[in-house]
Amino acid sequence: MWPSILEILSARTGLSLHAARKIRLSGGCIHEAYCVESTDGRVFLKCNHAQHAPMLAAEYEALIAIAKTGTLKVPEPIAWGISGGFAWLATEYLELGPSSETSQELLGHQLAQLHQLPQASFGWHRTNSIGLTDQPNRLSDDWVAFFRDQRLAWQFKLAAQKNHVFDGSQALLESMSFFFEGYVPRPCLLHGDLWHGNVASLHDGTPVVFDPAAYCGDSEAEFGIMDLFGGFSPGLREAYSSLLPPSPGHQRRLHLYRLYHELNHLNMFGGGYLAACHKTIAKLLGWLASG
Repeated sequence: MWPSILEILSARTGLSLHAARKIRLSGGCIHEAYCVESTDGRVFLKCNHAQHAPMLAAEYEALIAIAKTGTLKVPEPIAWGISGGFAWLATEYLELGPSSETSQELLGHQLAQLHQLPQASFGWHRTNSIGLTDQPNRLSDDWVAFFRDQRLAWQFKLAAQKNHVFDGSQALLESMSFFFEGYVPRPCLLHGDLWHGNVASLHDGTPVVFDPAAYCGDSEAEFGIMDLFGGFSPGLREAYSSLLPPSPGHQRRLHLYRLYHELNHLNMFGGGYLAACHKTIAKLLGWLASG
């Protein structure tokens, strides 16, 4: 695999990488990651079996889409391909460190700027992945229907295939519009998987985001996984809200968006997330019952 990859990367970057060192990096839970290093420079590369090529191709396109907005800093995508039975994705190599409070405040501003850019419709031009799970993105002008059918109903279906069935799930799906009364979502580009493990910063404090599961959706949906795992400073949300103030009902919708990621983690990792799914569904049904 390596000779053909290094040939492509040398051509794309102008660096002489044909005899580069391949330094294995830790931290990835899905793909193998490497620093490809020569005296000319370095490139970051992740790879997996060829069956995962669509996942890496979609990530490459998502990085391009986010970079084009001029809002969030992402590693510059270089190329993706299939070589010797392996799929791979190459980006610029960045020296990353943990985010400071100042960096997170800046991230809040930049995230709001990303969400202020209007998009034509909800969804995306292709299916991509959220973790290891396929994420359908058929284009739609109706956010409630999109989120109901292509997010929650999809995850409930996958859960049922693993014998996880939730009382009240159908009632929740049928009453989804309740949570959007008085609120009209507008499509914007989302990172889609913005938990704290996909955020870092450069030495100068510039925030960097990576590993996107991008699509166009309601801006509030970005915060579902952020709320689930935490790890962000209050200053991030304050900075975000200074540009995009919260809309009425956003705290209830946050649990709706959080449920999507709880279900996805249940489907990927098993029963450790089962109680969280039941708890969130019960909370949402309680709000439905109380009107």
